Formats: sequence, C-alpha cells, structure tokens
Amino acid sequence: ASSGKFHLVSDTALEVDGHQAHQFVYDVSFSRYQDTWIQGDGNYYRVFSYSPTTVYGEAEPIFNQTLSTLKIK
Repeated sequence: ASSGKFHLVSDTALEVDGHQAHQFVYDVSFSRYQDTWIQGDGNYYRVFSYSPTTVYGEAEPIFNQTLSTLKIK
C-alpha cells in the first residue's frame, strides 16, 4: 500500500441476512477498507469499515461480526 494508490485486495459475492451482497476489500495509502454493498427491497445498503493496514487482521473479525449480525428489514 504505497502513498495514495488504490489496490484491490478482493472482490467477493456473498449473502448478508439472506440478501445478495458484494464486498470489496482494498488498500489506499496505509488503510485497508472493507466496503460491502447489500441489495434489499429495491435499495442498496452500504457497510463501510476501515482500519490501518497494520492492524486490519485484528479489526476484520469485528467488521465481519457486524455484517453477520446485521438485519435488513
């Protein structure tokens, strides 16, 4: 992750609360972003989480717990 450059780490299709979702994990500068878009009831919901790349491994389980407990009404 060099200064200001975008680097796509992963691009994943998944389900969140039974709804189709798409998750992008990418680096910009010294931050890693987990950007999840969820399709539900004709709308898109976005869950945007990030941390410094140096501690992303510790933060990722917390980000994933947020997604796994999310309820789309």
